Amino acid sequence: MNTALKSIFTDKIRTSTGFDFEDFVNDLFLLRYGHKDFTPIRRNKDKGSDGIIEISRTIVACYGPQKYDEKKFKKKATDDFSSYQDHWESKYENWLMVVNHDIAPDQKKIMNSLKNDSTILGLRGLINLIETELNSFQRREIGQSTLQIPALYFAQDYLEEILGDLLNTSLPIGKNLKYIKKDVVEVEKKIKINYDPDDVAGALDEYTLISLEFHKIDKLISSYEDEEILRIKHTILSDHNKFGGSFKAKLEHQTETYLERYSGSKINNDYSYYIRAILVYHFEQCFLGKKVT
Repeated sequence: MNTALKSIFTDKIRTSTGFDFEDFVNDLFLLRYGHKDFTPIRRNKDKGSDGIIEISRTIVACYGPQKYDEKKFKKKATDDFSSYQDHWESKYENWLMVVNHDIAPDQKKIMNSLKNDSTILGLRGLINLIETELNSFQRREIGQSTLQIPALYFAQDYLEEILGDLLNTSLPIGKNLKYIKKDVVEVEKKIKINYDPDDVAGALDEYTLISLEFHKIDKLISSYEDEEILRIKHTILSDHNKFGGSFKAKLEHQTETYLERYSGSKINNDYSYYIRAILVYHFEQCFLGKKVT
């Protein structure tokens, strides 16, 4: 997750309070554990539980104050723990409190005084969970739907994940795939060479839209070592050549294959757009498709 997006998540979580924070934690844990392993609890008469992590037999309590106050935290923790003991401890041996701020040393002492093996998850822990245990699609889902983060902040996150995965699954480098500027064919001409006449206008329109993302791809790719860039290109070309048919058909099949790999579905407009941007980027640079008639 890039620095800008991480900063926005941090601010949004810190300012999420009360029931809004509880809703965020429920949505986050549902994404992390799934409906089978996490059970949200209704707001009213929750008996001291805001959710249950079934897989680890853990009762979750949420606390999202506008500003941290030690006395108020101690009362909240004590009250929630008392309810946990009365209603849940016999079946669920673990107790977790989730807060919307960085954890203060006294909070750990208070938690340990109530239950020696209790756990408290603070702001940094929540960010780490979002960054390391959710994929970019899940980060976007909770970021947009729950925290109201604008979609434009997730573009680089998608591109980073796709390029990183292509590198991690890359094959040994075959032929030289270095970018040679003099070999690059004008895009309109290259599209006419690779597409049927009826598809040229649509391909040009797609290129005009998708090329707006190329500066982001350039920036990300420039952060890789030369050998890593070659491995990414080799993987894209190798995957492309596995499909038969026209260039348009091969590009569609490759898009669908990557889409299912990254989102678990063949229908996801956000992922599809950024996958397509990476493929068309390499098409423009003459790593995919024919360069001459």
